[in-house]
Amino acid sequence: ALTTHVPLSVLIARMDTGMSHPVLLSVPLFVFLGLLIEMTGMARVMVRFLANLIGHLRGGMSFVLVAAMYLVSGISGSKAADMAAVAPVLFPEMEARGAQRGDLVALLAATGAQTETIPPSLILITIGSVTNISISALFTGGLMPGLVVGLILCVMVWMRARHDTNIAPRASANAVGRSLVIAVPALVLPFLIRGAVVGGVATATEVSTIGIVYSALAGLFVYREFDWRRLLPMLVRTAALTGAILLIVGAATAM
Repeated sequence: ALTTHVPLSVLIARMDTGMSHPVLLSVPLFVFLGLLIEMTGMARVMVRFLANLIGHLRGGMSFVLVAAMYLVSGISGSKAADMAAVAPVLFPEMEARGAQRGDLVALLAATGAQTETIPPSLILITIGSVTNISISALFTGGLMPGLVVGLILCVMVWMRARHDTNIAPRASANAVGRSLVIAVPALVLPFLIRGAVVGGVATATEVSTIGIVYSALAGLFVYREFDWRRLLPMLVRTAALTGAILLIVGAATAM
């Protein structure tokens, strides 16, 4: 309005076009999927398995935090949902071992930023919808930088934990095996989503719907955790976050 002679009706029409791309149907679905894996306990069993596997190392719980964020990011595509799923599970245990809350929040935020390119990523879906680049190609290309930067973050965690004396006891092989068996239904999901999209078996929208159905069934029949009272607040959070994302996409397309 202030710097061009373009009628505002054209701007509104372009924003509408940008927000109407079929690929963007996957945005609310992935956001809801992230909230669903937290509610059904799938995120918790994955974190527990990682804690039993590597929690005894120096800085082990920090490694668990990094690994859990990367693993959960392969399911939800929403970093806000990832953090909401991982932090409540890990923070109390890490604080009990002497970790500072400021350090935990910094590590969580840094890992959340670095997992932005791990498929399925709402950022990559948004870029693909605005630029008409293949979502499958973006997912394939996003894996390597995400993993390399994650490795660098693990090196930093190791350097900070070299002199850490507060080391947890090693979990028994039976405990690791038992937690693995319990976590298998949850661990399958990120590889199912990534493989389906990258392999061209399903689109991002289709695979997000599959993920929701899979998570709901796992919560109802495998983990027996499905709080029907939380569904409405979860849908409200999904709508709010989706509205913010779509407004950004519409404005970007119009510009």
